[in-house]
Amino acid sequence: MLSTVIAVLGTLLGAAVAGALQHRTARTTRSEARDDHRRDWELEAITALAAAVAGHRRAMAGRPAAR
Repeated sequence: MLSTVIAVLGTLLGAAVAGALQHRTARTTRSEARDDHRRDWELEAITALAAAVAGHRRAMAGRPAAR
């Protein structure tokens, strides 16, 4: 009887630990995907800003010649 109770408790504990590890792995994967997406967005924003600044500088450099 005692060995049966120990076996059941061990099975339940093993399932709980496996579930916790799986949950943590899934959370880490989602976090990494979110960070990758944020990095991509920041890179696009920086690229757009650099292009806008370069365009503005070109426009300002050509302005004296237009007079």
